[in-house]
Amino acid sequence: MADDDAPEPLSTPRLDAIRAALPGDAPAGIDMKYESEFETLKAEVDALGAATGDVDFGAIVDLASQILTEKSKDLTVASYLVLGLTRTAGYTGIAEGLAATRAVVEGFWEDAFPPLRRMRGRQAALQFVAERTSTWIQSERATPDDRESLLHAEADTAALQAFVTEAMGEDAPAFSGLLREIREQLRRLPKPEPPKEETPEPDAPEPSPLSASAVGPASADVAPPAVASSSPASGADATFSTAKEAGVVVMKVAQFFREADAFDAVAFGLVRALRWGAITAPPPTGKIPAPPAARRNALAGMLTAGNHAVLAREGEASFQQSPFHFWLDLQRLVASALKALGPPAAPAHAAVVDATAALVRRLPMLPTLTFQDKTPFADPLTAAWLDEIAAPAEGGGGASADSASAEAIQAAREQASGGDVPGAVAALMAGAGAPRDRFERGVAAAEMCLGAGRPDVALALLDDADDALRAHRLDVWDPVAAARALRLLYTCATALTGTAGSPQRKAALTERAGDAFGRLAPLDPALAMRSTPPPAKG
Repeated sequence: MADDDAPEPLSTPRLDAIRAALPGDAPAGIDMKYESEFETLKAEVDALGAATGDVDFGAIVDLASQILTEKSKDLTVASYLVLGLTRTAGYTGIAEGLAATRAVVEGFWEDAFPPLRRMRGRQAALQFVAERTSTWIQSERATPDDRESLLHAEADTAALQAFVTEAMGEDAPAFSGLLREIREQLRRLPKPEPPKEETPEPDAPEPSPLSASAVGPASADVAPPAVASSSPASGADATFSTAKEAGVVVMKVAQFFREADAFDAVAFGLVRALRWGAITAPPPTGKIPAPPAARRNALAGMLTAGNHAVLAREGEASFQQSPFHFWLDLQRLVASALKALGPPAAPAHAAVVDATAALVRRLPMLPTLTFQDKTPFADPLTAAWLDEIAAPAEGGGGASADSASAEAIQAAREQASGGDVPGAVAALMAGAGAPRDRFERGVAAAEMCLGAGRPDVALALLDDADDALRAHRLDVWDPVAAARALRLLYTCATALTGTAGSPQRKAALTERAGDAFGRLAPLDPALAMRSTPPPAKG
């Protein structure tokens, strides 16, 4: 939407009060985090995820409005106001809620709450607005009566996106998905009828050339004035005083390419270069907060449901937010989605795979780390995928399976990526023939079972593969294939020690894990280094 087409700022009594500074020495009020009003408001919002789902959205609107107009300019409270207004007033509520959020962001950025030192809290609040509103819009078709509200929402969302991109740099929340949903609803609306042209007065005088030139030169002769850029630096000769300023421009360049082509490899590559280029050493394990579980599950569910285009788009939006760039499962999910989308997305798929492989080669310990809640940076299926894409291109080794086996394994992986792991494993193993073929298929099937959360089934398959490995001395004839099988066997045995039902079972699994690790390390020390240490015997 062109700036000239933007509607006048929305005005309601509530918005006018939110835009106004609070009386006293603190125009943004106080931090409400531990105040009873905020606790009551948060409890009502938290009820949304409860089993009963019994939420009083009207009360959310009332409480949030009272806090924002009387107590505090708080972005978390503003995000709850957007939620309440959306559920109680639909698109009219969305327009007012986004205008309120913009008012707090633009009018009180330096003093608003959470305070600037808690930037992650601000990011979470604004991401809540973008994601919850976008999700609601996807399920509610707008009507022609909603056009004006959508135009207001579009203008305020675009303004929020521009402001936070400049203020927060690479940590800015992604409003692009919400903006896309709003514009899609506008696109679907029937075009409004053009206003009837009024018949000019018959005696209206023609403007003379002199009167036109007195006003100014014709627009055809003089370019319109350039709109001042709000970015820290722009143009071919731009200079930057900080890495953050340069990063903002890089993100804008990536956004430009992405808007022109959703699968442009340049956009996928630029964002990864920026996010991962600054990681010069692995972070301390267990210190980084995990990405929200609900978002992780939602992204994984998109792959299972076959929503590949949505996953590619939403996965990239999440990747731009900390700490999703450390969650390597996201790269596997996005790569799987891009691969499923076929030739149009092939360059983007290659960009994701190449950048991820380069990261893991540079920081091989990264996949072994965990977040604060013990969530691994890379789950077993992702770890196996990383081993595959980061392995040096060599002849022989793991590529020694015949073409028929390789095609069957690839087909099974694609079937498993679509959510049908049992069917994929059954079909793959049903076609097993010679011992080497059965070994290759068994290891591939174990990878799928492990990724589906069934290390017990995977271990059973690997027991059979290990028998073949020992009988045919594959560690001598094909150390790459042997190392891959031993890494999986070790991972499965280690995972099962935590749920062993008896001390004897735990001891047996611990011994099995130690044996596999001991055989793995001489075959592929680098692969062993990328594995978590074996469990201690106890």
